[in-house]
Amino acid sequence: MDGDQFSESLPAVRKVSIVCSETKTESQCSVCFVKKGQITCWFCQAVRYCGSKCKKQQRLKHEHWCKEITKAVEEVKARAEPLKAYKLPDNSIVNLFQDNLGMLPIPSYFSGNLDNPVFLYYFARIELIHALKTVGRLNNSKIAYDIAAENFLDLMALSYNTRMRKDQVSDLM
Repeated sequence: MDGDQFSESLPAVRKVSIVCSETKTESQCSVCFVKKGQITCWFCQAVRYCGSKCKKQQRLKHEHWCKEITKAVEEVKARAEPLKAYKLPDNSIVNLFQDNLGMLPIPSYFSGNLDNPVFLYYFARIELIHALKTVGRLNNSKIAYDIAAENFLDLMALSYNTRMRKDQVSDLM
């Protein structure tokens, strides 16, 4: 067995989604930090508030990134479509989200092929992760971080059987 890869594929240990855009995790209000978050932002699903007063207080701070997350989720969904019927080097057609977990090739920033559907999907999902991390930081939102982590774990599950360079890992963080 080569030290860099498994000799055979491991069974999937998680159900991978095309994009993770919400969580059932409970969290405190992103504004007052005292009460339980009862109201989830209807658009981005990444921030919770205890009531309308706290929601209004954070509206201006949240609005831009809310739109960015909503747009990024739609972009990931659109970029995933070609990967549902992906042509492998042996000319077989598979759904990379179901049939071949662990086989998503990890694209490089320097691959030069910006039309590659894997590249487009992968980096759309990375952009979503970065937007969620920003909302987590700016809006004090634990659930934004949770959703970002779920998206990151899905990318890892989709590509665990391919080699990831150290610079690719640091780009994700």
